[in-house]
Amino acid sequence: MTVCLYTCGNQYWYPCSLEMCKSLEATIKAYKIDTCWQWKPLLNGKEVMSILGMTQGGPSLGIAMDACFDYQLVHPEATKEQLKEFLTTHSKDILDEMYTF
Repeated sequence: MTVCLYTCGNQYWYPCSLEMCKSLEATIKAYKIDTCWQWKPLLNGKEVMSILGMTQGGPSLGIAMDACFDYQLVHPEATKEQLKEFLTTHSKDILDEMYTF
């Protein structure tokens, strides 16, 4: 079996077995990320800005929001409080990343 993936109008063909697809699906479900595209952010932009001490949004806020979503992907059962703790604990790293782009 072959799977065709389209990216920006280009075709990429990858050999893929049915067993491989089933294994991938099982892994996605095991990690509880099978509906991640439907997830709502645990924190909104204003909350993230407040935790990080930011005064305005823009690309920097986008980086911080990406960090929040990455956290949710790694911790699908995380609570809002756990994400706040993560942001507080790792604020220096997130802020450093913001200002190096």
